[in-house]
Amino acid sequence: MLKKYFYSKNYSFVILIIFLFALNINGFAQLQDAGLHPKFVNPLPIPTQIDATNGGTFNMYMEETQQWLGLVDGVGNPLMTTVWGYGPTGAVTYPGPTFIAKNNVPVFVNWYNNLPATGHLLPVDASLHLAHPHDVMGTDAVASWYASGNIPTVAHLHGGHTESASDGLPEAWFTQGAAITGQYFVKTNYVYDNSQEAATLWYHDHALGITRLNVYAGLSGFYLLEDNTERRLTVDGVLPKHKHDIEIVIQDRSFNSNGQLTLPYLPEEVGPMFDFDEDDYDDWPSPTVAAEFFGDYILVNGITWPYLAVEPRPYRLRLLNGSDSRFYILEFGNPKMDFLQVGTDDGLLPKAVALDRLVIAPGERAELVVDFSGLENQSITLFNYGPDEPFKGFNQDGSLSDGEGGELSPADDLSTRKIMQFQVTKRLKAPRGLPKATVAAGTDLRPALPDLVTSVAATRQVALFEGSDEYGRLQPILGTLNDGSLTWEDEITENPMLNDVETWEVYNFTADAHPIHLHLVSFQIINREKITGFTLTEKDQLQHSGEYGTGAVASEVDLLGTPEDPADNEKGWKDTFIVPPGYVGRVQAKFDRLGRYVWHCHILSHEDHEMMRPFQVGPIPMAKISTGLIAGITDYKLNQNFPNPFNPSTSIEFSVPEKSLVTLKIYDILGTEIATLMNQEVEGGSHEVQFNASILPSGIYFYTLATGNFVDTKKMILLK
Repeated sequence: MLKKYFYSKNYSFVILIIFLFALNINGFAQLQDAGLHPKFVNPLPIPTQIDATNGGTFNMYMEETQQWLGLVDGVGNPLMTTVWGYGPTGAVTYPGPTFIAKNNVPVFVNWYNNLPATGHLLPVDASLHLAHPHDVMGTDAVASWYASGNIPTVAHLHGGHTESASDGLPEAWFTQGAAITGQYFVKTNYVYDNSQEAATLWYHDHALGITRLNVYAGLSGFYLLEDNTERRLTVDGVLPKHKHDIEIVIQDRSFNSNGQLTLPYLPEEVGPMFDFDEDDYDDWPSPTVAAEFFGDYILVNGITWPYLAVEPRPYRLRLLNGSDSRFYILEFGNPKMDFLQVGTDDGLLPKAVALDRLVIAPGERAELVVDFSGLENQSITLFNYGPDEPFKGFNQDGSLSDGEGGELSPADDLSTRKIMQFQVTKRLKAPRGLPKATVAAGTDLRPALPDLVTSVAATRQVALFEGSDEYGRLQPILGTLNDGSLTWEDEITENPMLNDVETWEVYNFTADAHPIHLHLVSFQIINREKITGFTLTEKDQLQHSGEYGTGAVASEVDLLGTPEDPADNEKGWKDTFIVPPGYVGRVQAKFDRLGRYVWHCHILSHEDHEMMRPFQVGPIPMAKISTGLIAGITDYKLNQNFPNPFNPSTSIEFSVPEKSLVTLKIYDILGTEIATLMNQEVEGGSHEVQFNASILPSGIYFYTLATGNFVDTKKMILLK
């Protein structure tokens, strides 16, 4: 019949219409606008769980998949989206499965990068300081390396008290099949010894310079840690448990008309977002990084604006802000409801705290208990009153500050103002063992947090600045109060010794609030204090490319003199905290594991564009540099160290024919970087570096010199 119609002159027009309609469904459907898109019609997905409470080894794969994120076209047809996920091979999901682990019971995870060798799902800005082999140099070569299908990944357990080799350091990345690895790569079998209290942790990708892209593509998931204190509270019916204990990750995204993930990446898209004149971005790389990102679709557990059918009883909601840049200011409304916060990033609060709104920054977690009792057949909406732009804090009247005495507008009424809905439509079930939770404001949940200070703690004064890179793009950057802004490869300035307790004072000299995250440690917020005056002086800022941008140094810094205590719902263990603009925030932590870690802003677009610095717990091998300007040198050369074997010191000589940016690094036999001896410009001539390895064990080591297109590596032997 169809063949007859197709060749029939009388029916050819009808067939054409049917054919075009089919094309519309399968290939040319148009995504509903965010403001008009259906909301609260799809149930909240609950991630599958991996029971790791008895320990063991688990295989986790990173793969590409097609997933329905709740998107529909104008007539309600579903649109599938390509995402990256974690999970069993062939069955990955976004977000990934939730690990359920128990404190002090080790869990081993084999991480497999099985992403397709067809290139990244999103545009890669090859001009950034990002993951790639050291012998691939220059923006064009790096772009080609990515375009050829290489995708670096590395999983970080955010909030985990984890050994350095399993932390997911940005430079411990590995490509598909671990064929190519970063300089801090040690292994793909990570150990999580879970030597910490019960907490809502999460795992996500952390590859250098492309964290924002890999997480945006879908690489994140929950890791829930139990202990006896938390278990007793659930067994005794104080806290909700089982199906009344639900993890919720909130993320914003943007999509093209076909329902595929999009990010602004062209200069003409990124530039106007941040009030740049067109002339300012004529020479920007393409693709180019955006300073921040704000999507117009809200996803919860990987579905747009879902609902959760609940019983009229208390529920425990483990909230995670998994967005790139967006701060959420959350309220339960229609009718407006108070709620309890019972936990922070890394553990339970000492007492349950009553709230009517919650500010949660990227990377932060908050455990809430929301009581739907007496609300049968009603719908409660979780609203967001945060801005659709960078968060700058509040005015005295509680309105959103624009940083200049005015107000910012809250999120868009039709789209980003709404998060999800709780529909109280399920019949209350109270079988044996599942009574309503009894927690109330002021309920004791755990003993008071221990006092970390047994003597005078060391104080570090670090700082947040804004500068510009070599292209004139806004570059958020870290540093110290004394040194000013510093880039990733500048000498480490945060170097606590093993078991040191330190107070970090984080000065924010930028116009925006930043969520600051320290790897390894759980910390206590001590206070925040307003900065009443400071002077910023511009300085030349060396970039990873060898070119210069601008940074800053702060001076004449005055403080109000009246510190503000943390809010009651911040008085628990934290690993990420908000530092408002024009404030210094103080935290205190004990650094109890040796090794290299990082601290950074958890606005992902910021950490990818240099707002991240390494820190080292324990001694760092030191180097002494001397220079001899010898005329007539025409080649780059790295000499064999002398003496070799050596104990404990040796000399490394090299020469350059002209002024050059030189990096000299030491590696062990596994390829793990031990130290950066030099990362600076030197004049043309012969140079000598004295390397002291007194803190290292005997063994074979390698040293690598990189400058311009010249790279050379030599072996040396430490024999004690």
